[in-house]
Amino acid sequence: MANREPYRIINLIRFHNAFMVVVSAWFLYLLLKFTYLPGGRYSLWCQGITGYMDEEMARYYKYGWFFIAARYADHLDTLFFVLRKKFTHITHLHVIHHTIVTINIWYWALYAPEGQPAFGLGLNVFVHIIMYTYYLLATMGPALFTSSSSRTVHVSDEMEFTLNPFALSNKLVQMGDPRTRDYPLVVNPLFVFPLVIFYLYFVKIAGPRWMKDKKPFDIINLVRAYNLFMVAVSAIFLFLHLKLTYLPGGRYSLWCQGITGYTDDELTRYYKYGWFFVAVRYADLLDTVFCVLRKKFNQITHLHVIHHTLVTVNVWFYTLFAPEGQPALGLAINVFVHIVMYFYYFLATLGPQVRKHLWWKKYLTTMQIVQFVIVMVHISIPLFVDCGFPRSIVIIGNLQTFLLLCMFVNFYIKAPTLPCTQVQPTSAKTMVFTLNPITLANSIVEMGDPRTRDYPLVLNPLFVFPLVVCYLYFVKVAGPRWMRDRKPFDIINVVRLYNLFMVVVAAVFLYLHLKMTYLPGGRYNLWCQGITGETDEELVQYYKYGWFFIAVRYADLLDTVFCVLRKKFSQITHLHVIHHTMVTVNVWYYALFAPEGQPALGLAMNAFVHVVMYFYYFLATLGPRIRKHLWWKKYLTTMQIEVQPPQEEMTLSFGLSFLLQKLYSISDPRTRDYPVVLNPFFVFPMVAAYLYFVKVSGPRWMQKREPFRIINVIRVYNVAMIAVNSVSLVMLLIPTYLPGGSYNLWCQGITGSFPEEHLKYYKYAWIFIAWRYADLLDTVFFVLRKKFNQVTHLHVIHHTIVVVNIWFYGRFAPAGQPALGIALNTFVHIVMYTYYFLASFGPRMRRYLWWKRYLTTLQIVQFIVIIAHMSVPLFVECGFPRPAVYVANTQTFLILCLFVNFYLRSYTGYNKPLTQGAKQVSEENAKASAENAKKR
Repeated sequence: MANREPYRIINLIRFHNAFMVVVSAWFLYLLLKFTYLPGGRYSLWCQGITGYMDEEMARYYKYGWFFIAARYADHLDTLFFVLRKKFTHITHLHVIHHTIVTINIWYWALYAPEGQPAFGLGLNVFVHIIMYTYYLLATMGPALFTSSSSRTVHVSDEMEFTLNPFALSNKLVQMGDPRTRDYPLVVNPLFVFPLVIFYLYFVKIAGPRWMKDKKPFDIINLVRAYNLFMVAVSAIFLFLHLKLTYLPGGRYSLWCQGITGYTDDELTRYYKYGWFFVAVRYADLLDTVFCVLRKKFNQITHLHVIHHTLVTVNVWFYTLFAPEGQPALGLAINVFVHIVMYFYYFLATLGPQVRKHLWWKKYLTTMQIVQFVIVMVHISIPLFVDCGFPRSIVIIGNLQTFLLLCMFVNFYIKAPTLPCTQVQPTSAKTMVFTLNPITLANSIVEMGDPRTRDYPLVLNPLFVFPLVVCYLYFVKVAGPRWMRDRKPFDIINVVRLYNLFMVVVAAVFLYLHLKMTYLPGGRYNLWCQGITGETDEELVQYYKYGWFFIAVRYADLLDTVFCVLRKKFSQITHLHVIHHTMVTVNVWYYALFAPEGQPALGLAMNAFVHVVMYFYYFLATLGPRIRKHLWWKKYLTTMQIEVQPPQEEMTLSFGLSFLLQKLYSISDPRTRDYPVVLNPFFVFPMVAAYLYFVKVSGPRWMQKREPFRIINVIRVYNVAMIAVNSVSLVMLLIPTYLPGGSYNLWCQGITGSFPEEHLKYYKYAWIFIAWRYADLLDTVFFVLRKKFNQVTHLHVIHHTIVVVNIWFYGRFAPAGQPALGIALNTFVHIVMYTYYFLASFGPRMRRYLWWKRYLTTLQIVQFIVIIAHMSVPLFVECGFPRPAVYVANTQTFLILCLFVNFYLRSYTGYNKPLTQGAKQVSEENAKASAENAKKR
């Protein structure tokens, strides 16, 4: 990228961020459902590795690879920085974090895919949802609400990342529309998201527990008043909304409406009271609360809870970021549906004498489904027509709407005839669905014809529909933008070859198809042909190569891609794009669900038309000499009109899938019961707090304060560390490598034996582990003394990895090969803390510390010896697990590289030497760290 312009891939990044949000949300839901939510299998306090492999868990593990692959896709984040030349974002923290996360995912997925880490995994996934949501919003930039009108709604130019929730919330609000962002409370993320979290916790956990031994509350009159209130408020809002938008005299275009940014008197009055209607929509959540208080737990289904949650989040999102424009029609339809629903709920509370007349209850779900279809189609128009509405918001809206559509369709299929005795048209027992796209795709494929459903890739919905989406996005959005400032590609010979190839393949397919069906000797009835399900040898041979012809039909899409690359945009009409899209979907549908029978004649006619069309396209590429003879071109359209394959309906069923992560029981029984020090709920929050304090909150807190005078505390600390490390070293060497010890210096496995001297060591080892964690205080003292130049990347990363390694080896490999490395490292720490103690006495003593530079040499030699010694079990079988070697050597090599870099920069001519104290660093590094922290 040194001599190249940054790539303009902002839309690709938006899609990546939206994809990561959706996949992470799916994963978090499935993980929690299977582990810690009511009905899950995990103990929140302490969970071991069970080794179970029942049918439910087998389904989970079958598709777990998809979520692992999605986590590996985190690396694209850095790749995008490179392609956009955002090199300042590619910090040590960023790269090391992504690297270690990938290695950890590989390690735990392979060796410990269940157990105690599940809680940490859930937290981490939740954090990733927040992060990628932030990244998605931040990519919208100052043009988030810009329309083609001269009157524009302005937002903040840049959203700087912060770990302060109040600052982050304020920045989010400031990105919003000026007409709504000052609403009291209802658009503040610190109100909305805690409200949603509290709602989920109450209706799924706290509420059912609280009501367990209580009688249902008699609040029927309150529920009736609530339903009437919701009907009245929704009706008023619908009238005001339509009056301003689509009714005669309104200002909206029904086809495509952008964001105008108008702020005249009429709109000001409308927005003035908008916060009230937003608050009322949040009151939808009370519907579920009433179900809990009345102990109607069968009505609190996944569909019910997810629907209310997404509606609340969507109301917040659109109110803050897109309070006008294309979503207005969907909002109106949704409000109308809510009026009907709440009116039904009110009538249903009046008892059996009224319920028997509510025969129209089942149509509520149908109405919801129709609503979602209309909303998705209508809000997608700005993807193809530029009317000033941001496409990024369309993508976000459709992802959530499609999720709800799938769930409502599944509910309608699974429970179409529920008795009219319930207020909510849902049942936990009858609603079976999946949020896992791989399981959903597998369920659809399993419904297909046995003769075609095993085709490689071409009939998998996870291939076909992303292919169609990428095609639409490229030919209508990304492709034209990319070609805007480029010359057309000279690919005429490629196009000719493509057309000839399509002619030949279509002709071969047509011949084989007709031979099997309608030619003399064929087996089809020209008048009416059903699906026979035959699998004789001739048919098996025919279906054997069917996937190839399907793949070639998908290659039809290249026709439009060539138009983009040649800048023939006038040929990329709505007809052209819709036709290719529908053909691709139809090929997938009929090949999977109806690969024989009545559609065969339409398929043959369509193949013949394609032979003629591609032959015409080939001739047309030969230039004006040939084109003058193509007088029959207009008859191609006539032929197309004559040939349209029939459409059939398809019923989908959705399967269940669960995701499970287990860890704990592979830990060593000699150390896993240590108090606190090996508990990941203690160690990793401690590391996170350490990093946050020394890199963010500590420097901020000390910014306007004088340095603390704690030199005596530091001296006591250094002496204590010398003493504890010395005792630890002696106790470690006695049962291992000193005469009488039981360890082999060359290669030592994990025996699991419990000699008496080892038991004494393990009995007190947790104390030494705790003291090693106290290494982190070293950096804390730097912060308190405002020695920020010493808080380098090397220093912080080293301390962090040491703590993680101590936890890892203490829990999983507290014996065996690492013992020599631990002994070496402990000795080095004794020497280091001795130096630090002496250096604290000032210039009088420092002049005798000529051996200071050899500390770094000692560290480097230590790491080389450790890597070499730890690698022995890779070549010699002595009972030490090789995966632990890989984990150890990866991190040790990283630290070695950092120390070598420091040595070169400090003590050689490689760069400017450092002379800044006991733990030397460069001023430039310190400034870079501060700048990177600010950018992060």
